[in-house]
Amino acid sequence: MAPNWLYGEMTRPESEELMMAQGQADGDFFVRPRGDDYVLVLLFKGKPTSHLMSEQGGTWLINKRKYGPASSMEEVCQHQRYSHMIATRNLSVINNAVQVILVA
Repeated sequence: MAPNWLYGEMTRPESEELMMAQGQADGDFFVRPRGDDYVLVLLFKGKPTSHLMSEQGGTWLINKRKYGPASSMEEVCQHQRYSHMIATRNLSVINNAVQVILVA
């Protein structure tokens, strides 16, 4: 059974339309396949944003930048979900929800 954040193939416009139609809150996300890679679709400041996710040699990259210690897409998305819960609880969505794409 696929995780609830993993959707099927769709175009970028379709994914943006889906995100907006669901009435999501900042920090909400889903992942869609794109060829051999994936795209993280994340709502930020009320607008859907798309971020390329790829795996290279056991390391996950988001927008071609190394994503911390995560060794699987599931770990990346679990971290995103945890960051979103913290952000919602602290009412600090902007600083925490996009942490997944702000990799040093």
